[in-house]
Amino acid sequence: MFLLRALTQLYKDGFAEHSSVVQETVLRLATAADKMGERQAAEQMLQGVWTNAVKEKWDGMVPRVARVLGPLLTAHGAYEEAVDVYGMTVQALRRLEVGGGDVDALHLDTANIVTSLAEVFALKGDCTSAEALLSGVLVDIRARPSEGVDAWTCLDAVVMLDLAQVCEKSERPRESAAWANSALKVTREHRGVWACDNCESHTLFHLGKLAEAASNRDSAHVFYSRALDLARRSNTGNIEQIKESIKKLNEND
Repeated sequence: MFLLRALTQLYKDGFAEHSSVVQETVLRLATAADKMGERQAAEQMLQGVWTNAVKEKWDGMVPRVARVLGPLLTAHGAYEEAVDVYGMTVQALRRLEVGGGDVDALHLDTANIVTSLAEVFALKGDCTSAEALLSGVLVDIRARPSEGVDAWTCLDAVVMLDLAQVCEKSERPRESAAWANSALKVTREHRGVWACDNCESHTLFHLGKLAEAASNRDSAHVFYSRALDLARRSNTGNIEQIKESIKKLNEND
């Protein structure tokens, strides 16, 4: 309600629809709508903000829009639009870096955006492009000196899990398992860090799927159970998905 009142007041004060201050408020409204599950309304608002941000070269706003708009587009299969959004965001981040922005923060943003772009390529079936992008991100992450627990922590594990999923999609289960096990080693170095626990739960679930596909049902049970236990303890977002897989596995025993 506060944001709606603020937007109304901005119009009363004479701010134009396409002004940066109005678009900033709309962006916040759209982000709130997305968190409340109003995804269609969020996407509609974000499309308008995106058009203005790109047109006016508001490079600082572009990544913030992309973080919300990109997943919304991907969720309903608008892959080409998502690729465009993520691609233009990488360009905006590079301009910000040239302009003297916070290099480490911009590199982190770029790594996350490129990882999202790779995920879209994988969903499109272009696993070659996805793997190339993820491998490049992983090289960049490993080249950065470790500075303790920060926003970069376990990002390499997330990328390795993405590579595992791409290999699975490409019907390369051994490589998939190898990447997943490498991801687990990283996550276990930072137990208690939510990003790492979240990644570990998803990685164990992935290994469970690989074991199930190989008809190794006992191993699948172990991986799924460990994934569920960790998901419950860390309150990660894949609890129901794991429970459903365990249920189906039990039904087929």
